[in-house]
Amino acid sequence: GGGFDPEPLLMEKGFSPKIDEAIREWWRYKSERKEAYKETGWKKLLSQFQNKINVYGEQALVEALDRAISSGWKGWDFQSSFTKLAQEDSGEHYEEF
Repeated sequence: GGGFDPEPLLMEKGFSPKIDEAIREWWRYKSERKEAYKETGWKKLLSQFQNKINVYGEQALVEALDRAISSGWKGWDFQSSFTKLAQEDSGEHYEEF
């Protein structure tokens, strides 16, 4: 159900194909759990994905999403998924989340 199409907003972001696929998989996973996003939440989520990529890189996001799906988690943005990478990072930490 639900008439909201996530694709146009996703395409607008201009992510790489690898990221697009990971995000589509997350969308399907959430839909299967009956936790589908509406437009406002989806826009927010895409911005969060962008921020994570800016800080940690694409592979980190792909792995975090894979880990969340394979673990059956409700959310994906666990600091533990990014902590290892944060230590290798410049030491800058973003407190937006």
